[in-house]
Formats: sequence, C-alpha cells, structure tokens
Amino acid sequence: MRLGLVQLFKHRLAEGVLLVEEALRRGSRIVLLPEKWAAESEENTVTDASHPYLRALCELSSSYDSLIVSGALYERSREGRYITAYLCSNGNILGKARKMHLFQSEKKGFERGEEPFMVDHRGLRLGVAVCYDLDFPETVRLFALRGCDLLLVPAKIVHQAAEAWMVYVKARVLENRLPIAFANVCQPPYFRGGSAVVDLEVTGPEASPFAFPRVWAMGEAEGVGVFELEPEGYRDLRRKRLSDRNPRVDSLSMENQPQG
Repeated sequence: MRLGLVQLFKHRLAEGVLLVEEALRRGSRIVLLPEKWAAESEENTVTDASHPYLRALCELSSSYDSLIVSGALYERSREGRYITAYLCSNGNILGKARKMHLFQSEKKGFERGEEPFMVDHRGLRLGVAVCYDLDFPETVRLFALRGCDLLLVPAKIVHQAAEAWMVYVKARVLENRLPIAFANVCQPPYFRGGSAVVDLEVTGPEASPFAFPRVWAMGEAEGVGVFELEPEGYRDLRRKRLSDRNPRVDSLSMENQPQG
C-alpha cells in the first residue's frame, strides 16, 4: 500500500487541495492531512457534506480511486462543535472521526467524540484517531482489539513536544503491534512537520520474534511524503500480543475511573 502524508498550514481549506492531488499523482492510495491545518474561520468550518473542500476531496477520491482523510477540521453541527476528520472515498464521504480526548482549552469550545472510528478499505481495517487521542493507551488498545490494521492520526504537535510525541507513538505501536501514521502541521517556527509512519522491525526466531519500532519520517518543509507499507503483515504479531493479556486486569482501568 502506498500512503501519502501531507504537512502544511494554510489560511483557507481550498489551498490544501493541490498538495492532496500531488500525493495522489505520486501514486498514494491513502492520503492523510494534519489536525487544524487551516486557520479557524467561518469559511473553514464544516457544517455538512456540501462544503467545497469536502466536495473537492470526494472528486479527487473518485478520480484517483483513493481514500483521503481530510485532516481534523472545525465542525459545527446541531449537536455542537467538534474537531472532526472526514474520510472520502469513491466520490463519497464514508464517515467521520470526532476527536475523543480534548486538549486543554479545547474543552471550553468543543464537544468530545464518543466512539473510535474505523472503516474497511481494500482488505484493511483503518482507524482514525485525532492527535491527543493517541496519548491515552486505552484508546489505542481499543482500536487494536477491534481489528485495526493501521491507525491514521491527524496531528498538530508543537516542536517543543515533538520528542515526547514520538515516544507516545512508538509506545502505542509496540504495545499493540499496530502501525501508526501521523501527519503534522508545518507552520514554522512553532509547528515543524516531521510527519511519519511508525511500523515494526521484526527479528529473531519465528516462534518468539523481537519487535522494535521503526520510524520513516518527513523533514520540516511543507509538502508531501509517500511511503510504502504492508500493515496486514503485523496481524499475527498483534493477535499474539493481545492473546497474552489478562482481560480482567485490563478491565480494572475502566472500573476505577475517577469521578467528576
């Protein structure tokens, strides 16, 4: 599978379409954009599927027979305001993933998403989590338990936190034997890209292999990175890892949630 990561910051959503098309022209069959990569404005707020940016992505997904993750955008609906990633494929919107864990001041202006989002695409089960969602191990574990093959993460990581962020990503990959791809905003000096695919390097005996996180990263410039990966190759490793856990111990984390 060929995956395109787009790192950018624009004042208008329409300005990102050219980079999406570049990723598709370079053979990407899945394209991922960052979180909140366009300035917050009425024009850049999505209220329904008729938004011009989403229509453009749907047209590209049909023309190039691809799946495009819009990046996490500002959504306003009857239920409230959300930070939402839309998935476009074959000319249609397959669904949307709302950010489940809101970061700091986001809690004052947005509602939380309530459910991990996954979709089946060309024999793969793809999950979408938005930025801060990745910081919570229980959330990523839930994707793995539900059969996710590749977790796609629109992100907006300030450069001072980039090292810590990569620790989270590597840990989630290693914990679940689950490849993760993230696209980050490129808006120097504060947001410096570094979008990456993190999968696993597997060595040692077949009966008891060793697995190590492996990082394929972009640089700090605005643009497109295209990566070849085979997420289905980690299914057996993931089944083994998940079968080794004690579900009763895992469930204790849910039974002892703090109140309030």
